Amino acid sequence: MISIAVIQFPGSNCERETKLAIERVGMHAKDLLWNSTVDQLDCYDGFVIVGGFSYEDRCRSGLIASKDKLLESLVEQAKLGKPVLGICNGAQILVESGLVPGLTEQRVAMALTHNKRTVQGKVLGTGYFNDWCHIKTTPRANSVFSRHFSSALHVPVAHAEGRFIVPDKVWQALQEAQAEIWQYCDSVGKVVDEFPINPNGSMHNLAGISNACGNVLALMPHPERTANGDAIFASMRDYIKQQQKIEFKEVALELPALEIKPYYLAEDQQELCVQMLINDNEAISVQKALRDMGYKLTVEKFIHWEFDSAVAIKEIAESNELFQSSKERCVKLDLTANSLAFLVREREDMLAVQKQQVLQSQCHLTIDKLARGVIWKISSEQDIKAIAASLISRCILFNPYAHHCYYYQSLKHRGKVRDIYDIGKDSLLILTTNRLSAFDRPIASIPYKSLVLNQLSAWWFRKTRCIIDNHFIDMPSPNSMRVKKCRVFPIEVIVRAFLTGSTSTSIWQLYQKGQRQFFNAVLPDGLNKNTKLPKPIVTPSSKSAQEDKPLRPEDIINADYIKPEQWEYIYQKALECFEFASEIARDKGLILADTKFEFGQDAQGHIILVDECLTPDSSRYWRLDNYEERIKQGLEPESFDKEIVRLWYAKHSKPYKDAILPEAPAELIAEVSKRYIEVYEKLTGQKLDLTWQTQ
Repeated sequence: MISIAVIQFPGSNCERETKLAIERVGMHAKDLLWNSTVDQLDCYDGFVIVGGFSYEDRCRSGLIASKDKLLESLVEQAKLGKPVLGICNGAQILVESGLVPGLTEQRVAMALTHNKRTVQGKVLGTGYFNDWCHIKTTPRANSVFSRHFSSALHVPVAHAEGRFIVPDKVWQALQEAQAEIWQYCDSVGKVVDEFPINPNGSMHNLAGISNACGNVLALMPHPERTANGDAIFASMRDYIKQQQKIEFKEVALELPALEIKPYYLAEDQQELCVQMLINDNEAISVQKALRDMGYKLTVEKFIHWEFDSAVAIKEIAESNELFQSSKERCVKLDLTANSLAFLVREREDMLAVQKQQVLQSQCHLTIDKLARGVIWKISSEQDIKAIAASLISRCILFNPYAHHCYYYQSLKHRGKVRDIYDIGKDSLLILTTNRLSAFDRPIASIPYKSLVLNQLSAWWFRKTRCIIDNHFIDMPSPNSMRVKKCRVFPIEVIVRAFLTGSTSTSIWQLYQKGQRQFFNAVLPDGLNKNTKLPKPIVTPSSKSAQEDKPLRPEDIINADYIKPEQWEYIYQKALECFEFASEIARDKGLILADTKFEFGQDAQGHIILVDECLTPDSSRYWRLDNYEERIKQGLEPESFDKEIVRLWYAKHSKPYKDAILPEAPAELIAEVSKRYIEVYEKLTGQKLDLTWQTQ
């Protein structure tokens, strides 16, 4: 008698119905558990992986079972031409294992993801759904599962993640190979791509699909639960009886390489990382599965929420919607040199949409954007990057057709203009934003500013290395910079060649009030605004997230964070860099009126230049050819920096006192953006690429 193995994993629960269906058509059904010895598979004529919830669908449905050693042996049986049928959870296992669609080396090439019930483009519901449905296929004489098909089969469907996502290239290849394709249809066989005919939103109304040669079928509905589905099992029986096994073939198809990009928190967003207070069984299961596969690592799981920065964390916590304080806690995710983290998000984030609606309608919180993801943190004493590359290539922590996956970067510090991410033992990643800061606070967002600041800083860092080394390593993207970790001196070293400024701490404002000594320089009486000083002076100030304050010589002498000889070196190098940059600027038709430098100490104790370098944010650049004429007319120099924004806010508000500032006119913002781009192009002689989309 034909013997069919009924394959079961922990959590499978459809074995009884499956065995009855197999025996109804005259075959013998025998239980085959996940922990059976793999050499037992040779004695079976065919295989059915039953439905249920293998490993409680941890990580995602079918994943852990798909990586079991039993599946490796099942691949060899399939290559012998034996039939393999996966029903519901069994279908998910086949898709996650790569047996379906059956590309070379069983690469994952499609997904079964969360249901989406749609009518006329509107989503009526998501999640688990059970009902009766009709399915059909196109039978062929040599079909494995459809040779007895005559009309639409009326069978039950019951699943939460049954929506087929198939890339166009894979779909085309399977059609050309005449794979066995089952579709949801109405009672007369008409394919209608809407609920309820298509119960889960599957592409192409797919209810099931086989590998290229047709002997491995992933089917989401449950033919075993009704005699209506016996035709499938009878076809399987007759194929085995025929003893003319089809030739197994894999699809040699080139798919795009998986590209995992880093995740950076958008500048107008905030995040929550949520972790279970007790052991997370899902993380434990994934860790065990990975260790069984030979990976020596530790796995931690976090739920990640991203939402508008204007929303109060306290209100989020009190809603109990994004996390429950009785069993979860919000944590700061720290990464070490031996760890990496992946942020995995659904491509269609329906749960986040539902949570957003609840927060708005029931909790009365205004949230314009809400995103949910899962962070998988992996740690190992072995080569963590090699392990990560292997996990990515095998699509273990995510399915690329159902999810977006990012390298999660832990936000170490959000500054006024830059976000700093800790990316390893020796380096940081500085992400430059479009935020514009003045009066010790962010005041506006300037288009393309991040591109100008980042790339101009890199340009100057390379130029000034002849004077002093700096922390610049490379530019991973046009608005980010990888830099060496170092101890930063909490001093902003401002070098000034002109008497100017509009803020309360600027030397012009202080000069007007009668101050003549600025650090160790004494200015003469009778100077006018925007005139050149007798020689460049250094005016250091404290570096603070709240308020920068001018420093006196005794403040630095008595400071415990810097030695006198260190300050003397910094003082001289700041003047040298300023003079060097001033000559370059003048050759390009610009005046460098003043600038701000920051310095730090690297791991070897060397003092180096850090932060940014000679950008329009940290420097005043004026047009050279009309400077004298504008000064004679009592006009402000034509600037290429943020001074015109400072002046506008000083005129229309009290920026040091007002809690809420007015919004600068759009034309002013556009003009500043234009000037930033112009100064970049004047200095570097290069056109700025404006096609790149900033964060």
